[in-house]
Amino acid sequence: MNLYIKLKLFQIFNHAMLVFGLYYVFTTHEWGWLYISGIFSLLFGTFGIGIGFHRLLSHQSYKTNRFWEGLLSILGLHATMGSSITWVGVHRLHHANSDKQLDPHSPYIGRGPGEELKFSWKLIFKGWFNFWNIDHFSPKYVVHMIRDPFHLFIHKHYYKILLFTVVSLAAIDPLLAVFVYCIPACFTLHSVSFIIVVAHLHGYRTYNTRDASRNSWIASIATMGDGWHNNHHNNPGKWTTQEKWWELDPMGWFIRLIKK
Repeated sequence: MNLYIKLKLFQIFNHAMLVFGLYYVFTTHEWGWLYISGIFSLLFGTFGIGIGFHRLLSHQSYKTNRFWEGLLSILGLHATMGSSITWVGVHRLHHANSDKQLDPHSPYIGRGPGEELKFSWKLIFKGWFNFWNIDHFSPKYVVHMIRDPFHLFIHKHYYKILLFTVVSLAAIDPLLAVFVYCIPACFTLHSVSFIIVVAHLHGYRTYNTRDASRNSWIASIATMGDGWHNNHHNNPGKWTTQEKWWELDPMGWFIRLIKK
């Protein structure tokens, strides 16, 4: 089966379980399950994707030990947005072609430097709901990761790992699979997609970058610091997005603790 189709099947399943989970808590009033989902959304999204896949693996903006790299990668893979290798390959393609023709998830389209960017609702839909289309996977951006046995193992066995997680949680209690994996994966998918769309549409521009990236407080709240997107696109290799005192970056606070 096509890898992209496998990823979409997992995401569709997670959304179906999201509907079931919400129905369950609203009919039983067992609200504690949503708190559990919130905690794991934070682990998958802020720690796994934001601190791990994004700032550590994609941009190598800081160095840490193998324990933290491994833990953050394991958390990130459960966001169900592709393996660490796939995620990094697609994200680096985004930065190389931000808001241009080859950008895999942009609300704009353009063909080269200096060309006026054209906004498209169709591209918003594509960028949000077709997020991390691994048909755009770019091996040339991840040669160093393909040579890493740990990340190569995750990549080769990615769907087996996800299936193992679902089955193991369901064997203990089916509700664990719903509220520990499925719902947090959905929340993470949409919070990260939120950056790609909103942080290129809403907010202010501190730097005159070649794309439409903006510093959005809305996107920053939703992602614990990644919404200061114009700052990030101006200097992708910086481990924090905070430049002004009010541009709070909780991800950066944690990175300060674990970076070498």
